[in-house]
Amino acid sequence: MPEGEKSAISAGSRHTCVLDMSGMAECVGWNYYSQCDAPSGTAYSHISAGEDHTCALKQADANAECWGYNLNDESTPPAGIAFRAISAGSSRTCGLLQSNGTALCWGYCHSTNS
Repeated sequence: MPEGEKSAISAGSRHTCVLDMSGMAECVGWNYYSQCDAPSGTAYSHISAGEDHTCALKQADANAECWGYNLNDESTPPAGIAFRAISAGSSRTCGLLQSNGTALCWGYCHSTNS
């Protein structure tokens, strides 16, 4: 892992990501789908490493941003929605809405996206 003090960590299937104290994401591990290629210059408050993708919540507006594998739209969060927490899984991602704590999911969903 990169050196220095960290504020968050998440281990995925084949990669691990951390947030440094300023909220910058750093990921290491298997990077076949670019799941370790965190966008530069964006500060995050939460991060979650999934199987082959990574999602994080932007400090500025709590909107989700994801990168890596996206076959089932697991790396395509809904735009303009603020979240209080996020969790990336295998082929889907879920977040808790900042407004009321309701779960909202995207990606491969068996029945519904909420």
